[in-house]
Formats: sequence, C-alpha cells, structure tokens
Amino acid sequence: MNDIILKSYLDDFANKFEYSDTKESLQFEYFVAHCLVSRDYQGHFDAENLSVGDANGIDSVAIFVNDILIEDAAEIEGLAKHNIEVRFLFIQSKTSSSYDQGDVLKFTQAVRQFFSKDAKPATYGLGAEHDVKEAIYRKAIKFVENPRVDFRYVTTSAGRPSDLIAETAIREKGLLESTGLFSTVSFEFINSEDLKSIYRRLSNKVTKQITFEKHTILPKIQGVKRAFIGILPCKEYLKLICDDDGKLLKNVFYDNVRDFQGENSVNREILSTLASDGPGRETFVLLNNGVTVVCKAINPVGFDFTVRDFQVVNGCQTSHVLHRNKDLLSGSEFVTIKLIETEDVDIANKITKATNRQTEVKLEAFAGLQPFHKELEAFYASIPISERLYYERRPGQYDFDSTIKHNRIISIPSQIKSFLSVFLDEPHKIHFYYGQLLSDYSSGNESSLFSETHDPYPYYSASYLVYLISEKIKRNNSIPVKWKFHIAAIIRMLATGPFNSKRLSDPAYCKRYCDALHNAARSFNDYFRTAISLLNSALKTREGKRNSRDLPQDAALTKELLDQAKKIYLDRNKEANNRLDGSEGNFDGTFVGSICQTVPEKKFGFIEYGQRQFFFTFETIKYNQNQKVRFRVRKSGDTLEAFDVVIL
Repeated sequence: MNDIILKSYLDDFANKFEYSDTKESLQFEYFVAHCLVSRDYQGHFDAENLSVGDANGIDSVAIFVNDILIEDAAEIEGLAKHNIEVRFLFIQSKTSSSYDQGDVLKFTQAVRQFFSKDAKPATYGLGAEHDVKEAIYRKAIKFVENPRVDFRYVTTSAGRPSDLIAETAIREKGLLESTGLFSTVSFEFINSEDLKSIYRRLSNKVTKQITFEKHTILPKIQGVKRAFIGILPCKEYLKLICDDDGKLLKNVFYDNVRDFQGENSVNREILSTLASDGPGRETFVLLNNGVTVVCKAINPVGFDFTVRDFQVVNGCQTSHVLHRNKDLLSGSEFVTIKLIETEDVDIANKITKATNRQTEVKLEAFAGLQPFHKELEAFYASIPISERLYYERRPGQYDFDSTIKHNRIISIPSQIKSFLSVFLDEPHKIHFYYGQLLSDYSSGNESSLFSETHDPYPYYSASYLVYLISEKIKRNNSIPVKWKFHIAAIIRMLATGPFNSKRLSDPAYCKRYCDALHNAARSFNDYFRTAISLLNSALKTREGKRNSRDLPQDAALTKELLDQAKKIYLDRNKEANNRLDGSEGNFDGTFVGSICQTVPEKKFGFIEYGQRQFFFTFETIKYNQNQKVRFRVRKSGDTLEAFDVVIL
C-alpha cells in the first residue's frame, strides 16, 4: 500500500481490533467494512462477520432492517411485527491503486445473481445472506417501500474512475433498477481520500456549531454544568444533526431510546404541519414537543454555540421527519430545543427516561438504563487487567478510548447471547433479535435475565468464555464463528458440570461455580478440542438430513451436545460420585490430593484429586502450591467442595 497515511489508519484499526496477525488484504477488507457500515450504523458488530471471502466479486455484505444490522434470518420475525425498511449494502474492497472495469462487472453481476430467482447461494459463498434476503421478501407486505441497494467499490487510488468505468457502473445499476424490486439503487466509488475522511470522522467526537439566538439560560441544576432552552430555526437545527454532505448523523441518536418509527400517527402530524400552506407551518413550534440534546461540552460565544460530543436523547422522530422533508422548509419554522451540558451519566439517563414519553418505547430501548447494568459495568471494571473485559452499558462509551481493544468490549446484545448460551444452556436461541430475547426472558416477577437480584459474576464469566473462544476461532479459520456460543456451552459443561440457574441470586454459589470455571480455563485448550470433537461428530450424523444453515437453531442438537458433555464430566469424576451419600450430600471417607491453586487475599483455593479439582476456603492456615493434603468432600448446591482440609 503506497499511501502511508492510509496505511497508518489501517494499522491503527488492526491494532484496535487485534487483526495485526491477519494478512493485509483481509485487514483492508475488514477496515473498509468497518468504515462503511459504521458511518450509518452505531451498533456493535464484527467486520469479519460481514466478510464473504469466497463469494466471487463481493467482499462484504451488510443487511439492515429498520436500521438494525441483521446477522441471522430468524431476527426478521421479531422486527417485522410492524412496518420495515430494508437496505442491502454490498462492498468490494481492492488494495489496488487503480480501478478495473472487469472487477466492476464481476461485482455488479454477483449482486444481480444474488437477487435472481435461480440463485444458488451455496455455490458462491452467500448462503446465510441469501437466507436473510428470502426471510425479508417473505415479509414484503410490511415494506414501507421497496428495499434499497447500495454498491460501494473501494480502492486505494487517490483519483476517480475513468468515464468508461463510471458509465459501466451506471449501466449496471440501471439493470438492477429495471427489475422493479428496489426503491433506490446507488453506486459509489470510494477512493483513498474518501476512506481516510470516513475513518477520521469515526475516530473523532462529533463537534458542531450552530447560531442559537433565541435562548435563555436555565437556573443552576445539581449535576448539570449549564443548560439552555429556546427555539432554533429548523434549518439551523439540521446543521447540528447532519454531516457536511447533508446526511443524517445516525450516531447522535445513539442514546435515543427509539428508532425512527416511520409513518406513524405522530410523524404524519409533523409532516402535515410542515407541508401546510400559509401560517400553518409557523405553528410547528407550538405543536411539537421539541428536542433535547445532552452534551459533554458547550462553548457559547455570543449567539454562536459550539457543541461537542452530544446526543439527541429526545426528538428522534422530529429530527428524522425534518431531515426527510428539508426541502419543504421555508425558514419560518422553529423547533424548541433544550441544550444540556453534563458529564453525569445518571443525570443523562434520567433526562432520557423523562423525555421519552410521546410514542411507544420498546423494552430493549431502556435496557442499559436499568440499575443492574450499572452494577454489572462496575463488576467488569473490578476484574484484574489481564482478564478484563469492558461492559458497554451505554453504546459507544468506549469508542474514543484508544487503550481499549474493541474485541474486549461487550455490548448488551453480546452479553445476552453469551449468558443465554453458557448459563441457561440455550445457544440455539441466540439468533433471535435481542429485543425479542429481552422480552422473553425479562418479563414477570422471576426474570431469568438481568434481574436486580442476580449476581454479576456469571454474566462476566459467560462473556469471558465466549471471548476466549472468539480469539481461538480467529486464529483457526476452519471453525465457523456461528458455533462459538454452542462451543461455550459445551466447555462450561465439560469443565464444571450442570449449573443451577435458580441460584443466580445466591452470591456464594455463583462465586464457587464461576471461580471453578475460571480455574478450569488453565486447561482451556483441552476443553476446546473436546468441544470441537463433540460438535463435529454431531454435525456429521446430520449431514444431508436438513439444511446445515438451520442447525445452530436446533434445540435437539444443543441437548445432545450438552448431554454428551455432561456424561464426560460425570465420567471423569465417577469414583467420587459413586461414593456420594445422597441422603446427606456428603462423601464417605477422606481423600488425599494436592493444592493446585490458592488466592490468599480472598481466602480460597483448589485441591487437585485425579482429574478433579475441589474448591475450598480457609481462614488462618497458609497453604502452598503442590502441598499434599487430606480432605473430605461435601455437596454444596449442585457443586462439590472440600472441607476439613489437613496438611500432610
């Protein structure tokens, strides 16, 4: 790569996402996908999951429904309960410093094949994406408008394509438009300067300047540095929420608890007011509730306000309707705006909750504002740095911390998938839209997910185990990433046996179990190999019997895998289990083993006995590594612990 600045950006990306050991062509492919998806989508995603490396002519595909990145066809069901808007993004990434007409033709023809009736997805590497497309078109009755298709052809060239290549793209685009399947089709050539500009924008916090003449300063409020309220011309407000090209900055609505709701009754009323003739549109400021903007910093100089690192926490619907109908604005329309400067997260959360009452809010929208998530974030932060992950309670909160590797950031959707797989034994359900999972597992008095009474340790442990597996898979491309949650469930069962989810509110039980699980991580490679062996054997028996892409959703497969893992776990401890006195929960007799680990500051350790390790606690006696001890064993809940430990 000849562009040394672009190369430095690529290196920065590879370092942040731990792709430094990946070959440069793949690094660039992931880098491009990250840039092009992130400029319109602010959720957590892995660029490598968008890669379709064996697809001829296409490098990456991203499919959005209602501005949500779709990873599995099953997610469509939960999102299609209401009207849906669909966008297909196809990317071709070339490290070449020139444009190639043949590559453009391969790219466009591959996309046309993707949408053709006789498409054979299994033969060109787009099987999962094809399933998503089919699921979307089965819900065509829910389309607000036909889907949108965007082509993005990226090179490291500093120039623009020749007229011949540009005309080829226009002609190919027209062929897709003529099918009538799409509302719009766009084709954009992106060169090195464009790519650098996008990455710089993503890497820097949003700063905007507006002219705010009609405002007043609000009285001093505890936790708020300063606050202003007033009215702003709608055209001026659009400067705050749009980029230099006039496109809506989706990331400034990150903390807003609703996505754009489309043509609902509230939004139709907003549009009706804007479209009215005469003095009617001037009443917009009276009829609309306005917008609330929370900022990290405001610098007012006269009427010119510089606003940095801000979020529109209320007014998503108003903002989208104004942007969609900006050509209707005459300059006489105003919107009420509250501008609040605070770094107090609790204050910001209260503002978000209090100001979002106008239209229906989904359960998942408020998820990160619940008290348990604050406790969970603090628990993650308490873990020693070598094993620390970072819980992203508020989306994007770590985006500008260059010291944090992005693969160690755990979003709420990721946490849900890990926890359901590892501690609720349901990896076959993680393909559902996370909002649906929240609704299914968080309703009623006995919530099995994110309950305020739950101990946070299992949540962290689940994420850490999935993190270890993800890193292992990243270094071994022969293992499909779609199985990582099943592998996590298997390893947990192999290492520590059944978990009693009814005891999630028992800190002592959770600590014993999770300590044992983390101690077992010392033998992670052995457990990983066994898990892969079990998975491959189970998949081999199902070859040709059903669509292989549906297997991760097969509950019977999950049960078979976990039953086999449980049997291995029990067989390894058969001698001890056979001596269990079921009536009292105690073992007969004593055992002789050796100390394999102690944590003196927390007064617990582990004793190795054959293939088994027993947790034990101590007060004043000092134990040393490999020290021989005699001990007894008792059952504590569903786990076994040593007691009466005597040094020999």
